[in-house]
This record gives sequence, structure tokens and C-alpha cells, in this order.
Amino acid sequence: MEKAFGTSPSDRRHFDWSFVQDCDDADAKMMDEIEAQMCSDWMKDMDREFDADVEREADAFFSENSE
Repeated sequence: MEKAFGTSPSDRRHFDWSFVQDCDDADAKMMDEIEAQMCSDWMKDMDREFDADVEREADAFFSENSE
């Protein structure tokens, strides 16, 4: 599978991340930006999921109490 920074090994258990310790400042900054975007995307997904859960619970509550 092609990734932003090359290919991903098929067996992640044997992946050696030791080379990452040698990141320069520019690479570290890029990784920080990627991590911040991933965090932001995850938070948006969680907000949408929470909103959907609240809506389902409200629908169930009002359906039960309208009969």
C-alpha cells in the first residue's frame, strides 16, 4: 500500500522505526502538522458520531413516549 512517505510493510510487527529518530527539524515540523490534522479529523469524526448517538437516543425516547 502506498503511503505519504513511501510504502508500508505488510507485517507491521517487524517494522523498524529506529531510523525515525534521525528526523531533521523540517521533517519533525511536517510530522507535527500531520499529527495535528489527524487529531482534528478524529475530533470531527467523534463529534459527528456523538451527535448521531444523541439524535438516535432522542428519537428512541420520543418514539417510546408518544405511544
